[in-house]
Amino acid sequence: MSKILLVITTMLLAAGLVLGTTGMAAADEATDEGTRGVFGKVDSVEIGADGNGIINLVDDEPINVNADTTYHIPTFLPPWQTWAELAESEDGHLYVEGATRVAVLLAKPAADRIALKVMVIPDQPVRSHLVGVAITVDGDTVTLVNKAGKEITITLPEGVEVSEGEFVTL
Repeated sequence: MSKILLVITTMLLAAGLVLGTTGMAAADEATDEGTRGVFGKVDSVEIGADGNGIINLVDDEPINVNADTTYHIPTFLPPWQTWAELAESEDGHLYVEGATRVAVLLAKPAADRIALKVMVIPDQPVRSHLVGVAITVDGDTVTLVNKAGKEITITLPEGVEVSEGEFVTL
């Protein structure tokens, strides 16, 4: 009985060694492909009408983009559009060309630096939540005062009407 237990234990240890070594070798192989996620500040964007071009980053190597690269500009446009689809919206290209920061997913192999997806990250908040009471109304321009007493003057979008003294949430 003890010989059988010794043989089984030896076999299990040998199998564990073989599997552990194989797993480590596979993990080393996967990391040799390079990092596929890139995040950085944009130095310049040069993309042609066909969607091919380069996004130059401040502290990293340039990123190549092509017609298959998809872009996401949060809060402004539907996500993951190609360069051609962005051309259909009024300011689609401008958001990418004026980008200050991007997050990029590179295609395999990462060494080729070809972007699969580019997310434009706004430098500052693009929307703000305003709450206050309208103290003056002049056409489409309204001055609000918030609970801290700070006055904020805004231009209302077409079709929005506000009267003096109204509580406003935008």
